[in-house]
Amino acid sequence: MDQNDYGYGYFVTYPDSKEGLVERENVEVSEDTKKVYKRFDYFVTLTHGIGITMLVLNAFYFGTSRGGFTWNGHLRIYQQGFINFHGFLMTAGFIFCQGEALIIYRVYRYEPKNVTKFLHVALHLCSLACAAVALTAIVKEKVMTTNIQMYSFHSWVGVIVISMYCIQFIVGFFNFAFPRTGYKVRSWIMPGHKWVGSLIFKLSAANVLMGHQGYACFGIDQWCNPLHNCPKNMGIVLNFSVISILFYAICVIIIITKKNWSRRITNDEKEHDE
Repeated sequence: MDQNDYGYGYFVTYPDSKEGLVERENVEVSEDTKKVYKRFDYFVTLTHGIGITMLVLNAFYFGTSRGGFTWNGHLRIYQQGFINFHGFLMTAGFIFCQGEALIIYRVYRYEPKNVTKFLHVALHLCSLACAAVALTAIVKEKVMTTNIQMYSFHSWVGVIVISMYCIQFIVGFFNFAFPRTGYKVRSWIMPGHKWVGSLIFKLSAANVLMGHQGYACFGIDQWCNPLHNCPKNMGIVLNFSVISILFYAICVIIIITKKNWSRRITNDEKEHDE
C-alpha cells in the first residue's frame, strides 16, 4: 500500500482473497485533509516512540530493582520480585496494550474493519492476560508476607478498574464481534462504549501512577529516598518511567478525542452494516 493510499491519498486498496489487490473505495481527499493526516501520522509515531520508551524504562527498572523479576526463591531476599512483576505487567497491559487497542481504529483507518476489530480484541486480551498475572503476583506476595489484602486506596481503585474493564470487554465482544447484535443496537451502544473505554484508560493510567508512587515510597530501601542517592540512580530511572507513562497516556487521549482524526465510515462498511 502506497503512502498516499494509507493516510492521505486519493484511493484505498485492500487484499481480496479472490482477485488479489483490488480497489476498496475511491476517497477524495483535499489538501487540508492531507495535512491533517500527515500531522496525525507524525503524532502517532511520537506516541509509539514514547510507548516503547515507557516499556524499556519500566522493564529496566523493575527488572533490576531489588532482585528484579523473581517468581520463586527465598522470600526474605526475593519478595520484591512479585511486586516487580506486578508493576511492569500492569504498565505493559493496562497502559500500553490498552492504549494501542484504543487508537488502532484511527491508525488503521482504511483497513478492512474485521482486521482492525481482530487487532482491537487481541490487544485487549493481551491487556487482560498481563493483568491476570500481575494480580496473581501481588496476591502471592501478600499471602507470603502480611496476608493482608485490599487495604490501600490503590488496590481498591485497581479492583474497580479491572471489573469495569472485564464488563466493558464482555459487552463489547458480544455486541460488536460475536454473536454481534443488530446495526441499530450497535449504533446506540457505540457512543457509550467509546466513552467508558476512554474513562477506563484514564483511571488505569491514574492507578498505575499511584502504584509507582507507592513503590517509590515503600519499595526502595529506606536509605535511598531520604539521602537521594539510590544505587545506579534508580530513582531517576523511576521518575523518567513515570513521566513516560504520563506522556503516553496524554498522547493516547489526544488521538482518540481529536475529532478530525476520527475514522470515517466507508461505503463498504455502510453496506455491510445496513
